[in-house]
Amino acid sequence: MKKGLVVAVVVVILGLVIYFLTVGNYNRFVTMREEISNSQAEIANQLQRRFELIPNLVETVKGFAAQERTIIEEIATARTQYAGAQDLAGKLEADAALAGALARLLVVVENYPDLKSNQTFIRLMDELAGTENRIAVARKRYNDSVKEYNAAIRRFPGNLIARQFGFEAAPYLEAPTGSEKPPGSSSRSILIISKLYLRLTSWGQVLHCNIPGRAGGGSNLTSDTVSDPMPQHCPLY
Repeated sequence: MKKGLVVAVVVVILGLVIYFLTVGNYNRFVTMREEISNSQAEIANQLQRRFELIPNLVETVKGFAAQERTIIEEIATARTQYAGAQDLAGKLEADAALAGALARLLVVVENYPDLKSNQTFIRLMDELAGTENRIAVARKRYNDSVKEYNAAIRRFPGNLIARQFGFEAAPYLEAPTGSEKPPGSSSRSILIISKLYLRLTSWGQVLHCNIPGRAGGGSNLTSDTVSDPMPQHCPLY
């Protein structure tokens, strides 16, 4: 009788442990998956915000540099592709082309001092730099959430619950297929160029330097360059 009672107690305890492990891990996975969805939505929101800023920026540039027709047409084509994308993956792929064309436009702007001193252009550059910061933060938050979630569903005993209830690994945000640039390189170029421009404008100086390109495109400027009060390899005249 006593032996049977002990067995019954052990069975009940094991049942409770299994129950709480299952419920706890299931709820944790659901919460993590929701965090990933929220991060995706934030990326989409910030991409849309930049998408809506670009027409005003392009119109301002056209007022001073209408002859830069090739880059302006590239931006228009990329915006059309972005507008037609049906999901976040499609938007990110179209955004890579859009960001690359926009970065080239911002480099070309250096040839137009009147445009660089235009208050509308300065305000748009400020908004663009802020948006690029938000995009970078949102992408990092998404990938961090994916890393935590994927690790959780692969560790024991979470992997057993994940397999039972169909929790699958989430994809990281990576460079679009066929892209030779690292993830976020175009956005990084835009952010660095816009920050440099705003800083130099506040000094009342004009930047006259070439942005050297690395293999596969993108700028050789680094985050250290942005933090420096005056980049040594980019002289001011």
